[in-house]
Amino acid sequence: MHWSPRTYLRLFLLVGGTLLLANGILGGELLEIAIGAAAVGLGGVGLASEWRESSV
Repeated sequence: MHWSPRTYLRLFLLVGGTLLLANGILGGELLEIAIGAAAVGLGGVGLASEWRESSV
């Protein structure tokens, strides 16, 4: 897989979203849970599609 700035952004979304999601769950903040889940979804889907494109 080629590591471009877009790859780092997707990785940041995945890791940061996971941390925000965990913080929201522990603190009971619905907005943090929603934003964290959206970031994890975007980062995960983006990395998966990039991985799939690079392996073809």
